[in-house]
Amino acid sequence: MSLLEVSLVLLLLSILFSFALPRFSLLTDSPLEKEGKRLAGIIAHLQDEALLRGQEFRLRFNSGEQTLTIFTRDPQTWEFTLLEQKDNPHPLARGIRFYHFDTKVAQASRFGFTPLRFEKIFGEEFLIEIDDSGLIDPFEIELADETQRLKLSNPNLLGKLSLSAPEAL
Repeated sequence: MSLLEVSLVLLLLSILFSFALPRFSLLTDSPLEKEGKRLAGIIAHLQDEALLRGQEFRLRFNSGEQTLTIFTRDPQTWEFTLLEQKDNPHPLARGIRFYHFDTKVAQASRFGFTPLRFEKIFGEEFLIEIDDSGLIDPFEIELADETQRLKLSNPNLLGKLSLSAPEAL
């Protein structure tokens, strides 16, 4: 084998591994991490849809039923109606639950936001809105299973979602 052939084989193997290695993380993710990534993907997709189509969305997180329901605003009536999808509302994966929800509600003062904090409340609903310019209400959602929890958050209106690493309960 010449040096050129060895170089070509190494190049092909590096290209192959560059596609394969990111996929291996999906095999090692816990169900909690997979659910966090799924919810982040849904929210990011809705933000893109809001920007592209000029549509407004409302997300209702129901801690009693452990579901996420998506609504869209009708431009004629300004009422939110259930988004027609095959799996709406979206149930959380088995064994995963909403553990904590934190949102920021604007105060009528110049000092910014006052946090509202709901911990381990069962049967409560929490709303997040995405407007037609893609701005998302600030929020922090904690998901938990039997031993761990993780946070999905949007600290500002611009919608840069972050997902924390799982930590012990």
